[in-house]
Amino acid sequence: MLVNNDIRDFSDLLDYRSEQEKKMKEIDDRQQEIYRRSSSKKRAIKTDEQYRDYQLWRLDVQKELDELKMQKKEVKKQRGLAEMTIKEKLYTASYEVS
Repeated sequence: MLVNNDIRDFSDLLDYRSEQEKKMKEIDDRQQEIYRRSSSKKRAIKTDEQYRDYQLWRLDVQKELDELKMQKKEVKKQRGLAEMTIKEKLYTASYEVS
């Protein structure tokens, strides 16, 4: 969480936002990898046994996709908080200058 990080100044806040964006990209990449693999496996199905194997594999992968979705939601929330804080800091700085 944003409040649990050691953010002392504006550059730490920007670093935190970049870290959250990196996490988001990693999650997106993993999701896309799973979707591509699922599509490939599904197209390769020729028999009922292969279909059953695919369904079992898909159940396992769905757990990972659900976990990734929860992580993505939390990262989006943290990134949004960081964005709001950055905007507030910039607004405050511009107000003090004028």
